[in-house]
Amino acid sequence: MIKTALLLASVAAPPTDSSAALVQRVEIVRTEFGIPHILAEDLKAMGFGLGYVQSEDFSVSIATALIESRGTLARHVGREALDADFVSREAHARAVETFSRLDPRTRDVYTGFAEGVNHYVRLHPDEFPDWVDADFTGVDALARDVQTWSRGDAARFVRGLMADEAGAELPPAPDEAEAENTFMLDGSNAWALHGSRTASGRTILLRNPHLSWATDADLLTRSLGSTYYEA
Repeated sequence: MIKTALLLASVAAPPTDSSAALVQRVEIVRTEFGIPHILAEDLKAMGFGLGYVQSEDFSVSIATALIESRGTLARHVGREALDADFVSREAHARAVETFSRLDPRTRDVYTGFAEGVNHYVRLHPDEFPDWVDADFTGVDALARDVQTWSRGDAARFVRGLMADEAGAELPPAPDEAEAENTFMLDGSNAWALHGSRTASGRTILLRNPHLSWATDADLLTRSLGSTYYEA
């Protein structure tokens, strides 16, 4: 096991219960395969550790995702981010509106995560472009989980646009799609191969084969634990 120390470098004085205090309440140990085990005294410190190790593993990508969640990425990277910013602005506004209504423990995890990212940015400024500041908040992290529209909403919108055009000639779709009761398994794209079918003789599970082989959306293994929660 490899123990990772969260160093307190000479950075600007953090706000109350921020980096200086949170560092003292969390320990991160990585296995020989790099899988982090995060043991914290409370949920905020647990979130802090998670934000830190994700930044340690993916660096700029995590900070960029939080900037995108604010809907301000285009001002830094250009027009190609405008469409995403448009959606993110709505989600972020919803996050601002609802953050105070979350369970305090949930707020602690989001706030701790954001401060974990901030701490990593402060310690490793050379890894980031000048437009990345260590000022992320729990609201920014929450906005990543806010859904403001669904595929169903989009489909209804498109049908509305088509109502006076060619779509008006199409037969109406039923309100509820009928499905075979014999195949009601919940899940997404996944292939499971038994060892008898593989060259290595080992069982293989491949999830989300539609994703790129090299992507920031990799599935990650994390071990989280606190005096309140373990997973």
